[in-house]
Order: sequence, then structure tokens, then C-alpha cells
Amino acid sequence: MIKFLSTQVLAVISAGLCIVLLDRAVGFCASPPVGRTVYIQPEDLFFRNMRWPGAVEILQNYLPAKPVLFGSSEITGSSSYMPYRFFASKLGRPLPSFGREGNQSLANLINLMQRHDRLTTDSRLVFMLSPLWFTEGGIEPGALFEFVQPEALVQIHYDGKIPVALKARISESFRRLGNQINGLVLQKVLFVTPEWVTRPFAALLRFLTIGGPGLVRSHSAIHARWYGAAEANFLPVTVPAVSYEWNSQLKAVRNAVRDAGNNNDYGIDNQMWNSHFKGTVPREANIPDKDRNELRDLRALAEFLKFKKVRALFILQPLNRAVYKNSQIFDPVEDEIADIMCENGMTLVDLARPPYEKELLSDTMHASDYGWLKMNWEIQKWLERP
Repeated sequence: MIKFLSTQVLAVISAGLCIVLLDRAVGFCASPPVGRTVYIQPEDLFFRNMRWPGAVEILQNYLPAKPVLFGSSEITGSSSYMPYRFFASKLGRPLPSFGREGNQSLANLINLMQRHDRLTTDSRLVFMLSPLWFTEGGIEPGALFEFVQPEALVQIHYDGKIPVALKARISESFRRLGNQINGLVLQKVLFVTPEWVTRPFAALLRFLTIGGPGLVRSHSAIHARWYGAAEANFLPVTVPAVSYEWNSQLKAVRNAVRDAGNNNDYGIDNQMWNSHFKGTVPREANIPDKDRNELRDLRALAEFLKFKKVRALFILQPLNRAVYKNSQIFDPVEDEIADIMCENGMTLVDLARPPYEKELLSDTMHASDYGWLKMNWEIQKWLERP
């Protein structure tokens, strides 16, 4: 048995030496490609998740003192008034936007907590909130694997600068989601299992997700000569600042949206009404989640931002109150969202409150050009505050 194990150990050591020698030989002989800079048009600063090219670098660069927006399905539309397009093309102010359908408060919390050292008192963060999040029980478990980097949870777990009470918020969410989390099983264990249980494999997990890849990046000749030199530096193209006639443009765009939805009583765009909604409205909205999962995640996000002394603006988008006859069932949810923002010193723009402007939406819940322009106006006013 001992002889067998000795043979196996020697085989592993020999294989390791061969890999190191090959790495050095290839790294020494190969000519590294020239590093490149990728210039991003400011109106293209939209990143679906952290795996999107340039997403991590742009987020790292913008977090300390430049505005960043986090959203969900609403920011994937084609409107020219989408914030990342509008702010760059009309105001000369790039506004990187992160997220797509499925991205919600818990993913935003983990991504920001992972990069807490980049957050300062000059950071300016904007968060879009959808009323429907609060009916569906929080983020879809499978979405975390898309929006959160695999090493994020390990970094947070071992970061002594993050208060235990804030880490406990993530633990609460993971216990709630249970075994439904795909792709992050080992990382999840760090947050839902007592430390004495996780200790036997915690160091190994840390090495596999952080230490090992870091060792390769630091000491691999192939990585240094090939990948290191080839990694792109993503930079937004600068654009000149311009003034904007908000009042006149808001009036003109509101009239245009009203005319585009004049064949029904719900403010729904005429084409969408004819193809999707005629005969299906009015309807009733789903009852808000009784477990209040998304509210818990939102509170955890607000508490973390308060701890970092970050200025943040939350925009609660409306539901079409002409379509959803029982829309008043969201009133208690809106009250609690307002309380969360007030308790943690955040700014809230609540477009879901009556009186409802039907021109804000193009269908039952998605913003029209007028809705986006009004939200852009709110963002701009907030950014201009001292």
C-alpha cells in the first residue's frame, strides 16, 4: 500500500514539474501579442452581467466617484431614452448600466459587497426597482450564478472589513433559497453552515477560487506573456457636455406617447394593444409575497450602502393602474420601501404612487419614452445635488 502511494505521489510531482517546465519554455519562446485598448462608445455602456466584456473593469473604475446604474429587464429595451444612451448622447455624461432580466437586490448587494473597497462617499449609485419583484419571492435562485462571480462569496466571507451583521444578511437569504442555488453550492455552504463544520474544506475552497487562480496569474510565464499582454483596457469615449431643455422636451415627448396610445383607455401603445393586449385587460395583479423576501434583500442592500456612506437613488417604477384594478394591494409594500429608504438615508423616487400618469408606460409595466425621460430628469436632478 505504501509503495503504491509513493508511486502515485511521484507521478503527481513529475507531472507538475513537466507542466512548469513546459510553461516556462513556451512562455520564453513565444512572442506576446500587443496589449489592446477597447474604446466603448458611452451609449454602449450597458453590461448584462459581470461576465460581459469590460464589465468588471468599467465597474471598478466608475464606482469610486462616477454614477453607475443597476437595473433589470427594463434597461434592455431599444428606446433612445434608455439612461445609458440618453445621458451620453444628450448630456455628455456616461452612465454605465448593469443588469438584465433576473437581476435584483441580492445580486446587487453581493456585487457591491465584493467591491466594497471601491465605494467611497463620492460614489453615486442608481437602482431601478420593479413592483413585480415584490410579488415573486425575491431573486430567482439560478440567476445568482449569472450575475455574481464565482469567487465573490468566498471573498466576502473572508473579508474582515465587512461587518458580520451585514454578512449575516446574505446568510439569511441563502437559507431562504436553500438548495435551489445553482453553481454556487460550495460557496453557499460558507454562509449557511457553522464555521467549525466548514473549516475542513474552507481553506481548499479559498485556494481553488482565489489563491490558485491568483498563483497562476502571478507566476505563469504563459499567462504573463500571452494573456496578460492581450487583456484589453476598456475605456469609454469622452463626449462634450451639453445643456438640455427638460420642460419643453418632457411636454413634447408626453404628447407623442399619448398620441401613440390613443386607440385604448389604458395608455398602451397602439401597436402593442392590437398585437398583445386587446381583450386581455383589465386584469388583477398578483398578491405581494407574504414572506417579504425581496423586501429583506432590499433592506440589506440599503443597510450596506449606509455602512459605506454611499449616496444612492432608488427609482420605484409604476404599474399601469388603469390595467391593474387591484393595484392598491401594493400600497403597503410601497410604504415599507419608503421606510427602508428613510431609515438608511437613501433617496427614493416613487413613480408608483397615485396620481398615476398613464403616459409613463407603453404597456402594463414597461416605461415609455416619456417614462424614461422623466426618470432621467430625476436622476439628473439628484446627480446635481451637492
